[in-house]
Amino acid sequence: MSGKKKIGKMFVIALLLCPSVNRFLDVALILYETNCELVGANNNTDSEIAGTELVYDYVEKGKNSDKKWQSDPFYAMLTEADNEKEQNEDNNREISKDNGKDSTSKDNDSGVDNTKDKGCISKNSENESTEETDNDVYDESEETLAIGTKTFTDEQLKDYNYLYNTFYTVDSTTMLSDELLNGEKFLAKDLTIDKNPKVPQILILHTHSQEFFADSDVNDITTGIVGVGDYLTELLTKKGYNVIHDRSIYDYVDGILDRNNAYTLASEGAKKIIEDNPTIEIVIDLHRDGIGDESKHITTDVAGQTVAPVMFFNGISYTNKLGNIEYLYNPYIEDNLATSFQLKIKAEEYYPNVFRKIYIKGYRYVLHLKPRSMLIEAGFQTNTKQEVCNSMDILADIFDMVFAK
Repeated sequence: MSGKKKIGKMFVIALLLCPSVNRFLDVALILYETNCELVGANNNTDSEIAGTELVYDYVEKGKNSDKKWQSDPFYAMLTEADNEKEQNEDNNREISKDNGKDSTSKDNDSGVDNTKDKGCISKNSENESTEETDNDVYDESEETLAIGTKTFTDEQLKDYNYLYNTFYTVDSTTMLSDELLNGEKFLAKDLTIDKNPKVPQILILHTHSQEFFADSDVNDITTGIVGVGDYLTELLTKKGYNVIHDRSIYDYVDGILDRNNAYTLASEGAKKIIEDNPTIEIVIDLHRDGIGDESKHITTDVAGQTVAPVMFFNGISYTNKLGNIEYLYNPYIEDNLATSFQLKIKAEEYYPNVFRKIYIKGYRYVLHLKPRSMLIEAGFQTNTKQEVCNSMDILADIFDMVFAK
């Protein structure tokens, strides 16, 4: 059947299935994109296929609860499409105000820079933050990790169900098999490196540089996630690592917030930096997460510091719909998982309640560049920058526990 006939048939099916115009367009788009995914499977690009990494979504979707509709073979695809649509809306909710940026928000596209962060107060500083906070911590009914466990037994680490339920949130579009999830194997991997301040060892970048906080100035990227990256760079440098902080902007194109190709652009930029600095062993893509309910202000208290939640995020290049995604090949999936798992274990041993469950999704992001690659979500848009910087103090500490020889 020709391409035109296929597309025509898809639209007829969509029209028959859907009583409303919006639902018709949704189904038609799903049918068309499903066909295109198979045709375009050889395109070696993320093309933002993953959507945003927003995990929390408190927006009611208004789905029809009729079981007959839910049993329809297109229901799952529609749900997935609506989720990605809403996530993209959250992801781009700052477009209108970001479009008003002046040139100061685009000065830092030259690449490598270790500029010291503005506004973060070290936990060791004599200055204390006077920022008010409601110290809200998620309870058990909400998706967060608050197990408070100091140690884990050998039996627990061998128990797939325990590990799955305790440490992971798995997106409905993918799966984490018992073959892939192996706590013993993860912990057996030696992830340590020799500290050497004379050569680059760690690369920090931001696929989404335009992610800001409750008290950020959107015309100044140092007040958002890039500024938090500056602070993390400073902390890790003080611990004896040589850190490159890539402050390039990958999601702001021609004066407009555009994340359609951000992961592809970030991957290309990071790959070039790694080629120029082959001693790099660790890659961190540092993000700020988004929360649907902007009235939620989630923090916890650690030794008198108000701390924002942090989450490790893994893409495994596998979806339930497509299976293994060969055009998003990642040779380091097991190493990526071991990295986030070892960091999470240390976090729970020393700083329970700060780190959320590891989130698993089906795509690749920029995790294919090195075995010790990680995507980290630091805080929400409702947190202050200082709360997230306080989290970086903790992240740098457990980082050193896992990676230092």
